[in-house]
Amino acid sequence: MLEQNRASTGHGSDKKLSASGDTPGGSGKDDNVLVQWDLGAAIPTTAIVRSASIIVTVTDKADQSYGLFEVVRGWDEATATWNRASSAAMWAIAGAAGATDRAPTQL
Repeated sequence: MLEQNRASTGHGSDKKLSASGDTPGGSGKDDNVLVQWDLGAAIPTTAIVRSASIIVTVTDKADQSYGLFEVVRGWDEATATWNRASSAAMWAIAGAAGATDRAPTQL
């Protein structure tokens, strides 16, 4: 999770993730969620994946919309924060919002 209000805090070991456009309440600050799957052993290298899907459960949607984007910059689960993709690299725009951080089109 990338937390604008605590921009240098990592959440790589958190079990629960939160996406929000207003945390803490009234601040207008964002919480973004990064998710990745290690499918190296699960999908043969010769396979052609024609589609994939995920289910996201929203427990308190408030009055917000949620976008889902492909992250195109490499990032590290253990060290990613609002400002950093990894211990060695910054996001182009904090919160993984830059053109070199994520694809421009919502999935």
